[in-house]
Amino acid sequence: GLLDEQSFLAQSRPWANYERDYRPVVEFAKAHNLVVLAANLPRPLASRVAKEGFAAVAGGPHVARESTAPEDDYWEWFRSTMGSHPGVTEERMRSFYAAQCAKDDTMAESITDHLKERRAAGDKPLVVFVCGRGHSDHGWGTVARIKSRMPDLDVRVLSAEMVADVDIGPMVAPKTVGDYVIASPVVAHDEPSPVAKAKPVEKGPTATKPATKPIDAKPTEAKPAVPAAQPEPAADDENLQPALGLMPDYAESGEGVKVESVRGGGAAEKAGIEAGDVIVALAGTKITDVQHYSDLLKEQKIGASITVRVRREGVEVDLQVKVGSRPRTR
Repeated sequence: GLLDEQSFLAQSRPWANYERDYRPVVEFAKAHNLVVLAANLPRPLASRVAKEGFAAVAGGPHVARESTAPEDDYWEWFRSTMGSHPGVTEERMRSFYAAQCAKDDTMAESITDHLKERRAAGDKPLVVFVCGRGHSDHGWGTVARIKSRMPDLDVRVLSAEMVADVDIGPMVAPKTVGDYVIASPVVAHDEPSPVAKAKPVEKGPTATKPATKPIDAKPTEAKPAVPAAQPEPAADDENLQPALGLMPDYAESGEGVKVESVRGGGAAEKAGIEAGDVIVALAGTKITDVQHYSDLLKEQKIGASITVRVRREGVEVDLQVKVGSRPRTR
């Protein structure tokens, strides 16, 4: 049956930026009598693919009829991205990739099934597919799977790059990243007030419960500072992207992002974040899932101090984390 917006939101888990970034798209479609397809693979199913493989969800509703995970350029990009995280085995990487591909195939199939249905009715609609750039850049991911299902389609890829100042001269982007590239200014976040120690978040009875493992926002004295001879990378180095030095658990599908591992000496460890913690908010924005966390992290400025709220054994605390960096992957 039909649901009104409030009922839908109450039964779903919209991203924190839904009202700002997604609702206008839906309202535009309604105003112009356009069809909106919810094409993605539900998060619980993606999590199950990562844990048990595609066979565990095959044949069910809301999932592609078939999905493959070929070891192509897309796989090499995915592996290089995941390989920059500590503690990721080849087997686990393939599990994450299988879930990524299951999302791509499900989105592609949702779109092509709709197109075929409309074509059968004599229509030739234009489809605008809005997604994270990892699913479309270079014509990989969902784009490649759309083309494999409907080779005669005329497909164009529009990518985006965030830059510090869109007025400073030409922007450099790989020629193969897309047919068009939009330059967007970096989103500014308010700098949090500095704190010397993590403070529990007021949250009912659990706010007074001490964590079994206390979280200290300051690095321990045993960890030496970076020597002056090895300066930190420039915040505007186009070859680097923001990082916290931790590996999310991509198989988890609950609220927030569970930390699978933390790199020694990285930003997360220095701030007191540990494996098993759940990141519930980043720079003041509530986290809904791993993709949301990744998108928000890309908006941060290398070297800036941001507030990261984590949950450990029922207690939430705000930690000050200095954003680190890692090589940018294309």
